[in-house]
Amino acid sequence: MIDIFKRLAPSYANVVRKLGIDVWYDRADFDQFISSAERFRRRYERELIEYYHRMKYPFRRSEIRDLSDEWLADQVTIFGKVKEVADEKKKNLQIKLDEVKDRKREEVSKLIEDAKRHEGRIVRVLSFADNLEKRSKQIGEDQAFELATKINHQVVEKISGVYVWKTQEDNRVRTTHRKLANKIFAYDDPPTTIDKYGHTHTGNPGTDWGCRCWEEAARGKPLRGYVVRG
Repeated sequence: MIDIFKRLAPSYANVVRKLGIDVWYDRADFDQFISSAERFRRRYERELIEYYHRMKYPFRRSEIRDLSDEWLADQVTIFGKVKEVADEKKKNLQIKLDEVKDRKREEVSKLIEDAKRHEGRIVRVLSFADNLEKRSKQIGEDQAFELATKINHQVVEKISGVYVWKTQEDNRVRTTHRKLANKIFAYDDPPTTIDKYGHTHTGNPGTDWGCRCWEEAARGKPLRGYVVRG
């Protein structure tokens, strides 16, 4: 299933990246964004259903559609969040400009030069954490993974009480999750990870913050009380 993730996720990442840019320049179209999200989720549904047929996994189309509908509703929140952050950044920028009204001419000149440099990279410097465009793209990718992992979890959990832990096999996978890859666990006894900062989490794939891991149906004996350190 990882090939589906890698092939389709970038397209939605670019949809949300474009939203970040459009929101900044006050040209974002809500209906267009939701329409893009709708097309994406329908394509993802088709690909996942084909995958489950190949794997001979039992599933109900109605359950997949219900989860897909929930995901689509979440995209309304994503649109609002991107706009909220951009509006706040614009407000802060205006405050800074207002502060220079009574400054000396040389100070104003310096501010103008700074503003010119700033304008050329405006999309890249205004962000959730570091820049709006990059962060928007990451959010889009995470949302794409969330759609697939929620559906996959629903399907695989009903097959048996155990699963194989799978990762995205890229450089964003955290060290602790690399150590869980391809091991068998039980849904009722998920592994515990402890990162290098001492943060502890116990849960199945996709439950930790920012986790893009997923599960594959298994029949073997699961590891119990498993703990891994980063």
